[in-house]
Amino acid sequence: MKNISRVAGQTSGVNQRFYYTLAANLPDEILVEGVTIVSDLQLAEGTLFNFFEATQFSPELDEPSDDDVHGHFYNNNFSGFVAGHTPELAEAMLMLKGKRVVVLYQDMDGQLKLIGDKEHPLVFECKYSSGNQPGQRKGYRFSFKGKSRNPAYFYSGPFNVAEEGTIAPPVVVGGEAVRMVDTRGNLIASIPAGKTIIIRSGFKLTYQIK
Repeated sequence: MKNISRVAGQTSGVNQRFYYTLAANLPDEILVEGVTIVSDLQLAEGTLFNFFEATQFSPELDEPSDDDVHGHFYNNNFSGFVAGHTPELAEAMLMLKGKRVVVLYQDMDGQLKLIGDKEHPLVFECKYSSGNQPGQRKGYRFSFKGKSRNPAYFYSGPFNVAEEGTIAPPVVVGGEAVRMVDTRGNLIASIPAGKTIIIRSGFKLTYQIK
């Protein structure tokens, strides 16, 4: 398991980060009240969450519910896109393929949710596409899928991430989104309040926030 970072050289430096770990790393019991986890996620000794940087606005949780002979269940599908194609990214995606994991994801309202659990993990799948037209972005469509008896649970406690340490609960900040534009006024990205922008570029850039 490893951190999956944005590929250097991609045109967009804005990414949406989420976190994952093997489902087996979760504690045997997680205290829940309603749809909210009320205990800290203490992973098995020596294990951590890893981060995954996807293209901004591409991650999405689809959680339809249904019934079977055993009762109510949810078909979780957390999917998105990560741009680029390098040996390092290809190796990381291959290493994750087929693994039984859980995902921590902060939605656009600033709510952090745990998707999947120890008994009902998600399985990672991905598909690479090179594109066949000028300007089409190459990269990986990915998904974490799993059938669960529980919805994605809200979580507001700390968690430990490889290479980053302990991350405190996300803070929802009020206010409008920051617009990032080029010198011609063209919109590059809209950064929601409370979000983090990660810029990795070989160019010298000057920003003025208005």
